[in-house]
Amino acid sequence: MELEELIDLWGIDENAIVLEPRDYFNKGIIGVSEDKQHLIYSYQKLTAGNAAEEFSQKEKDDKRTYDDFLSEACENVEYNTIRSLPYMDAEYRPIIIYEFEG
Repeated sequence: MELEELIDLWGIDENAIVLEPRDYFNKGIIGVSEDKQHLIYSYQKLTAGNAAEEFSQKEKDDKRTYDDFLSEACENVEYNTIRSLPYMDAEYRPIIIYEFEG
């Protein structure tokens, strides 16, 4: 389903902040808050999904492993996304959750 279809389906507030670029972040959406004002993203889906995509597109002579790509994806999300959340409108900013297996 496309994000716009999910927004219509879930009845998300039109002011809810959607992380950009969408082709990178949409694969991490796992839900919406009860008040319909916040998209909920999975940190693990954001990082693992993007690492797998980048790893599958690497050049043959590229010696980096999947773990290298995962580390880069984690650094990217931490530095460029997590750090920017406090500067977003709290009423509509996205929620990023960390899922732990245990």
